[in-house]
Amino acid sequence: MKIRIEPQYFLYKYLWLIILLPKQFMQLILFSLIVLILLPVYIKDRQISKIDAPSFYIVLWVMIYSISIIWNFLISGLPIQVFFSDLSKAFNWILAVFFYNYYLKNPINVDKIKKYMFYNFAILVIIVALFYVQRGANVVLFGRSLLGWDGFVSATSYGVRYAGFLEYSTLNGQLILFLLPLIRLFKLSFFTQVTILAFLLQVLVLSKSRIAIIALIIYIVFVVMVQITSINKRMIVAFYPTIPLILLYNWEKIKHIFFQMFNSRTGSNVTRFIVYEESLKAINGLGILLGAGIRTQSTVGILLGSHSMYISFIYRTGILGSIIIVILFYYLFSKFLKSAPSGKL
Repeated sequence: MKIRIEPQYFLYKYLWLIILLPKQFMQLILFSLIVLILLPVYIKDRQISKIDAPSFYIVLWVMIYSISIIWNFLISGLPIQVFFSDLSKAFNWILAVFFYNYYLKNPINVDKIKKYMFYNFAILVIIVALFYVQRGANVVLFGRSLLGWDGFVSATSYGVRYAGFLEYSTLNGQLILFLLPLIRLFKLSFFTQVTILAFLLQVLVLSKSRIAIIALIIYIVFVVMVQITSINKRMIVAFYPTIPLILLYNWEKIKHIFFQMFNSRTGSNVTRFIVYEESLKAINGLGILLGAGIRTQSTVGILLGSHSMYISFIYRTGILGSIIIVILFYYLFSKFLKSAPSGKL
């Protein structure tokens, strides 16, 4: 059987390979793929000079991030391995920007992507099924674990979380966010969509990714609202005023569920706030403008700038980088508000 690499569909066809193999190895593969195959075609089609606003902001942010890493490495005397480890994270953003622009500006076969994403989703179902079959017993594949351990539950015990062979459990949130827009390519029935979304929500519950759970619930609400709108626009007009009433009537239940979710990992909450506080305190002098760049360990053994995307931006790139990210978010959110309901999904 002949195996075709199909470089233009590499991210979709070999998604689980990218997930399972070591990051440095996959960075080398993706970089080689871009330089040797995709970039020459991109330049030949004269697409290299065309860059949209989000890509421009990200590239600008990566430049500040890289300068921050180099500057802080020179003045800190940290090991060279730490320098290259953090610089590789900036490199990941460049890879992401290239693939984003490549797929944005080049024709692709949607049917092929649908086929590959069906396989990827099937693998996800198998891995989750393995989690239930194992009943708490771990499985290791390519050095990755089926289970993750939350050491923040208490000082003496570790809570089991579904990791699904990802580097850490909360990456399941990013994986599902990657899958969501691709699922819509299938133009599935409303019932099938809700079934799949319920399964993805269960994956997030198993991984205890609280923010991702809230984000997916909001997405499911949007899906339901769009479905109601497509059936009967008058129904949605009548339905909107009832939402505040439903929320008020069930306020105590909603509040109970929210606090139950928030306090489900109390040790994690305490540790996170310690990391947040120390991350912000670590930014001083020139770091206020450029950030600390390189992540070092906090007093609780967790890397500074971790466990919060917003704190991470401030810690890594200071005021300058944070301003760029705020502008980017404002740009994307304004486009979101102006788009049609189906486009929002």
